Amino acid sequence: MLPSMILKADFSRYVMLFLFGGIYADLDVKDITPMLNWFDTNRDAGFVCSLEMDSNEPWPYPMPRRNQLQTWFFKSKARHPILRKLIATVIKNTFEAKDKKLVPDYSNDYDPASKPQMLSIMDWTGPPLMTDIVFAHMNSLNNPTVIDVDPIRWNLVDKLNGPKLEPGVGINWRTTTGINNAIMVNDVVIYPHVPFREMPHDGDGIDHCVWHLFSGSWKPS
Repeated sequence: MLPSMILKADFSRYVMLFLFGGIYADLDVKDITPMLNWFDTNRDAGFVCSLEMDSNEPWPYPMPRRNQLQTWFFKSKARHPILRKLIATVIKNTFEAKDKKLVPDYSNDYDPASKPQMLSIMDWTGPPLMTDIVFAHMNSLNNPTVIDVDPIRWNLVDKLNGPKLEPGVGINWRTTTGINNAIMVNDVVIYPHVPFREMPHDGDGIDHCVWHLFSGSWKPS
């Protein structure tokens, strides 16, 4: 029922890690620092990911979410509730789209304007969905333990560009914006964006984990 290879690729990575646990990485991700030296090692982390981008550009920024998480590299224990919710939400989105006859054939000439109510690929299975579910999971925790080894943030205070905060939501984009090192909420670890997307440079003072080439080499030709 999933009408594109990208949707299938997104969904399958969630299912595989939910069933078996482990690490997912796109083919164009290169390791830099051995994982034994990462922040989450020996901290009993259940789900590990990173920001895709963290920029204080005027909103709306090109990313659908102010502090969006990426899906091209993440780690998870088997049966983690974040992946369970991701899988359930993708299935719900798919059946609703099918029921409303809103499943287009993305492989042919598809005009998004022709079905404005249709979910985009990003919201169907991609990073915005991951972001919403991870933050919703953290906010569902009862008295969560937060480990923040780098409390220094941008000195912007009320000058941060971004969406208004929902009343009663304690963990939001302000919790992770401007981080220079990982932050841990119960068993969920979120890394900054730079250590997971850029090649290290001499003297940058950043503990780089992986390098994402953004080459799209995994996509079918």
